Amino acid sequence: MIPGKTGNDVFLASIETAKKQSIDAMLYSHPIGAHCHEAGPIIGLYDSQCAVPFRGDIKIVPNSAYALEYNIKKYIPEWGEETFIYLEQPIAVLEDGAVYLNPRQESFYIIK
Repeated sequence: MIPGKTGNDVFLASIETAKKQSIDAMLYSHPIGAHCHEAGPIIGLYDSQCAVPFRGDIKIVPNSAYALEYNIKKYIPEWGEETFIYLEQPIAVLEDGAVYLNPRQESFYIIK
């Protein structure tokens, strides 16, 4: 996510990268601010994984924040089934790209 790209640019490139890496991914992110869901570009929708007319065509601006929401579907050997793994991370978009606003989750607690 860099300033000047549209929400649809980010969505389509991200999903294409996931496919090339054999990751079954969904992306659905939105700007955040003082009013929770802030004005700005939509980056995918949970129930519509394609380019979003109008709201997805809005450009990302510097010094903005987003709820980076996504999930992947993966086979979990310990569970013997395919399941979704969800994550939501707050990020900021600066002049030169995005940064996490808190440490990125890198592990899971598996509860039987």
